[in-house]
Amino acid sequence: RDVERSRGLGDVYKRQVLEDTKLGGYELKKHSKVAMLLGSANRDDGAFKDAASINFERENLNHTSFGGGVHFCLGAHLARLELEVSLLNLFKYDVKVLKEPVRTGAFGIRGFKEVLVST
Repeated sequence: RDVERSRGLGDVYKRQVLEDTKLGGYELKKHSKVAMLLGSANRDDGAFKDAASINFERENLNHTSFGGGVHFCLGAHLARLELEVSLLNLFKYDVKVLKEPVRTGAFGIRGFKEVLVST
C-alpha cells in the first residue's frame, strides 16, 4: 500500500471557508477558497520515515491518498484491486510501453488518457 501513499491519484482538494477562522496562524475569511495538498501530507518526513521512498514493508500505512472519514473515497477498494492486478500483470508479462503516455491534464488529478502497451 505504500505505492498508494507515494502516488495517490488526487493531490489537490479545494474547499470554501464557511466562517471567518484562524488556522495555523493564518486568518481565513468566510467564502475564501483553500486548497489541501494531500500529496504533500503523504510525503511528510515527520509522519513517514524516508517518505520520498517506496517501502513495501512500511508499517505506517495511515496515508491520505483516499481521503478520510465521511470523505473517504467510495472507490478505494476497487482502486486497490486494480492496482494489485496491474502490478501482478506487469511483473508476470514482458510489458513494453509503445509510446509516451498522455496525461489527462486535469488539475489536481494524476492520470493518463491512454497508455499504449504490448506484451
